Amino acid sequence: TVAKTVENHPQVSRVNGASPPPPYIDMGAAYASRYDSFDGTTIRLDAILDGDPYSEKSLETIGELRGKIAKVLIDSGDFGIEVLLGGESAIVFDDKAALDRDTRVLAPIILGAILIVLIFLQRALIAPLYMLFSIIISYAATYGLSIWFFQSVLGHSGVAYANGIWIFVFLVALGADYNIFVMSRIREEIESRGFKDGIASAVGKTGGVVTSAGIILAGTFFVLTTLPLRDIMQLGFAIMLGVLIDTFVVRPFLMPSMVAICGKLSWWPSKELTSR
Repeated sequence: TVAKTVENHPQVSRVNGASPPPPYIDMGAAYASRYDSFDGTTIRLDAILDGDPYSEKSLETIGELRGKIAKVLIDSGDFGIEVLLGGESAIVFDDKAALDRDTRVLAPIILGAILIVLIFLQRALIAPLYMLFSIIISYAATYGLSIWFFQSVLGHSGVAYANGIWIFVFLVALGADYNIFVMSRIREEIESRGFKDGIASAVGKTGGVVTSAGIILAGTFFVLTTLPLRDIMQLGFAIMLGVLIDTFVVRPFLMPSMVAICGKLSWWPSKELTSR
């Protein structure tokens, strides 16, 4: 019954081990030793998936099969039978599930920790909020453009499931560094020049440093795109793209614009700059 349930799944091509192949006389003994234990307590079934065993459909099939098998055991009265679904596809499925769960837990913790650091350094509440927003929007733009490039331009079937969290960690860390550097200079210049002139002066003074550092860092990660491993190539390209977006879009345009729009409110409740 379990074998038929698995074989009836549309993503399963066939199931081996449910019965010996003909001619039984010639192949039966070898076949039985491969799929049946000598003490008769364990049976092995090989389910051959239809298509790429690591595709999204195949990984979804693993979860669906586990649910269907569990239902079969419940409907049959169980009888103390235990069914384990393993193999390479199942390992990837479990790894992805664990990584997705860790991402849902760790991402808010990482962003919360960065927000606390930004609040401490800026001695304000408003500026750290839009600084964190710029980091998130930079990551979202990078990930979206990378997926489009990989699938629509390079023809990849998808993006490695582990790359999402790696890209997030790298870009959030780098974005926070650039944010702190630029905003510290903007604050210093505003104190002596006022908002409009101070922002313009800060962007001019930090532009060369940020641009050169971004280009060097992007070039470093670009080296990863030359490797023959697709997952590493995708990771290197995405981080390179994210660094360039941070360097040429977020720091020179987005951050100064948000400071100019929020004005004195940026450093609320600190009274050092709100009175200027």
